[in-house]
Amino acid sequence: MVAEADEYDRSFMRLFPNITVVTAVDCDHLEIYGTQEEVEKAFIEFANKTEIGGEIIIKAGLPIIPFLENMLRNMHWKIKMQIYLQNYKITLTGSEVELSNGIHYTLKYPGIHNIENSVAAVSVALQLGITNENISESLNTFQGIYRRFELVASNNKTVYIDDYAHHPEEIKMFLLSLRAIYKDKKITAIFQPHLFTRTRDLADGFAASLDLADEIILMPIYPAREEPIEGVTADILNRIKIPKKRILTKEELT
Repeated sequence: MVAEADEYDRSFMRLFPNITVVTAVDCDHLEIYGTQEEVEKAFIEFANKTEIGGEIIIKAGLPIIPFLENMLRNMHWKIKMQIYLQNYKITLTGSEVELSNGIHYTLKYPGIHNIENSVAAVSVALQLGITNENISESLNTFQGIYRRFELVASNNKTVYIDDYAHHPEEIKMFLLSLRAIYKDKKITAIFQPHLFTRTRDLADGFAASLDLADEIILMPIYPAREEPIEGVTADILNRIKIPKKRILTKEELT
């Protein structure tokens, strides 16, 4: 069984994986954790729930790695291998990927974030004894998933892509991927923030990431489980530096 471990409300503490994959420890859900330091502590505790003799697969450069290395010296986990991108090329029709261990594949959907996820998936597959050939064949034919760099419509004038990027780092990766594909095209980012508290707590990060676009249209915040907090959407708008920016309702947007 493969499960997405959700850090919101610390629910991932109920999982005891055979293989743990950590791709990011970004600052989020501060209404639960309070500080980035507490977020990182939670991920360290989650990794510590990996079964003895299991595997922890983690993206290079994450701030919790030194703490996990200390754990490794005192526990029975092993560092077995390191896989990294040897070369890659992003186009609208997909991404050509070459890994350091010689595995080649072409993803049918673009996006730097999707390439990183594929490297994590390859790492898990290798731990499970799946052959390089089967890994490449599977990734070559994988169709991607809904709302992850999903090409909704395209003609000679406009390309419309939908992505569920709802955190500053996700927005940054998404827009950088667009820039790599559409080097000389105008990018209009239509963003509906998710949660009042996240939008308030990460307002500077949202503004900085959205500044990678040429034009910004903000929509009213999707509150999900929260009560409204006045002025949060306008606060992001005021922090965005590019001149072409506005707030529209769904009806006005259409």
